[in-house]
Amino acid sequence: MTTKLALFTFAGLLIATSLTAQETVQKRVIVKGGPDQMEAMAPGQEHEIIIQRGDGPDMIGFIPDLTPEQEKKIDDIRFKYRKQLKPLKNQMGELRAKMRTVMSADKINKSDAYKLAEEMNAVELKMEKLRIDEKIEISEQLTEKQRLEWTDMPGPGFGPGMAPVMKKMRWMQKEVDTDKP
Repeated sequence: MTTKLALFTFAGLLIATSLTAQETVQKRVIVKGGPDQMEAMAPGQEHEIIIQRGDGPDMIGFIPDLTPEQEKKIDDIRFKYRKQLKPLKNQMGELRAKMRTVMSADKINKSDAYKLAEEMNAVELKMEKLRIDEKIEISEQLTEKQRLEWTDMPGPGFGPGMAPVMKKMRWMQKEVDTDKP
């Protein structure tokens, strides 16, 4: 029994060590402003950011053989669309807050909730159209081989333990734990 326990412990440590030892590939990019600093920065002022390899829509950093010219064009495209998405994301946050207020009232006003839901759908549609336009524009910068690689990549997913089911299960577990005397 202790031999099996030691063997499983060793295997677990070996796997954990190999996972944490893998290097993260990064690239440095000079952009004019940043998504959060756009309004605060003077025109022409540059800001250096580090982008993790694979950062962005559909993990663009993993496309093989990107030329520096392609990378610059793609970065410019991404920045342009992030700039357009920012006010829409802020608007969506405001609408969600209003919806929480409406839904937490003692007597829920159905017409207000429906109106907010329609507004949220309209903003989400605008955001999705911008994302589609961004992907089309990026796709036009790629060669046929690069485009095939890009479209075959899996999406980013939820990450370990972050799937909606897991979040709900963790929340339910907290509820159960707090009910104990």
